[in-house]
Amino acid sequence: MAMNPIQNNPLARQSALDAFAATQKRDEKAGRLSSEGGAQPARPERAADKAEISDTAHRLANLRQTLDEGIAAAAAEPDVRADRVAEVKQRLAQGYYQSVEVQAKVADGLGRVIRGIEEL
Repeated sequence: MAMNPIQNNPLARQSALDAFAATQKRDEKAGRLSSEGGAQPARPERAADKAEISDTAHRLANLRQTLDEGIAAAAAEPDVRADRVAEVKQRLAQGYYQSVEVQAKVADGLGRVIRGIEEL
C-alpha cells in the first residue's frame, strides 16, 4: 500500500496546524473588534456566483409543474361521475363509438399524445 508523503510528513502537518492556528487567532481578534464596537476588517470582494439552467431543465420544470397541476385537478374531481357513466353507456348502446368519425378522432388524439411524448 502506497503512503501519501504529504500526510505522513511531520513538517507538512505542523505547517498546516500553524496555518489553522493563525486563522483561528485572526477570527478571534475580528470577533473581539466587532463585540467592542470596532470596525470589522475589510473583506475582499468576491465575484458573484453564477448558474445557468439548460433549456431541457426549464422544459422539465414546466412539465413537472403541469403534471402537479393536473394531479391536483384530478384529485379535486370525484372518483366516479355518474352523469358521464350514464352518457357513455347510452353511446355504447347506440353504437356511437363504432363510427368511423369517432375512431378517427380517437386515433388523432392518440397520435398527438405520442408525438408529445417523443418530443420529451
